Amino acid sequence: MSEVPVKNPLDEVGYLFGSAPTFDLHIADRIFLLDILPREGNIITLKIIRDLRDGLGLSEEDISKSGVTFKDGMWGIPRYALDIVKPIPMGEKAQEVVRSALEAVSAKGKLGIDQIDLYERFVGEITDDEP
Repeated sequence: MSEVPVKNPLDEVGYLFGSAPTFDLHIADRIFLLDILPREGNIITLKIIRDLRDGLGLSEEDISKSGVTFKDGMWGIPRYALDIVKPIPMGEKAQEVVRSALEAVSAKGKLGIDQIDLYERFVGEITDDEP
C-alpha cells in the first residue's frame, strides 16, 4: 500500500510565507492593521492571521528605534517613526484578509485620513463614485 502525501492547506491558498510578495509598512500602518484584523474565522484563515500578527507586531527594537509609546489605551507615534518601514511578506490569502478588513472599516465610516494610502495599496484607488 502506497503512502498518500499530505498537502499543506496553506500551500493550496497560495500562502507560501517565504516566497510571498512583501509590503513595506511603517509602524502606524502595522499598528492599525493589528487592530482591525479579524479575531475569528476558519482554521486556515486563523493561521494566516496568526502569521500576519507575528509579522506586523512590534519588536523591542522597533519600539526603541521609533520612540512609539502606549499609554492609557492610546498609541503615541512620533512623526519620524513613519520613516521606519518593515517589509511584511503577504501571500494572496493574507492580502485578501487585509483587504476585507480595510473594506469593513471603510464601510463603517471608520477609516482615517492617515489610512488612505494603505487602503489604496490593498483595495485599490478610491473613486468619486464611492460613498
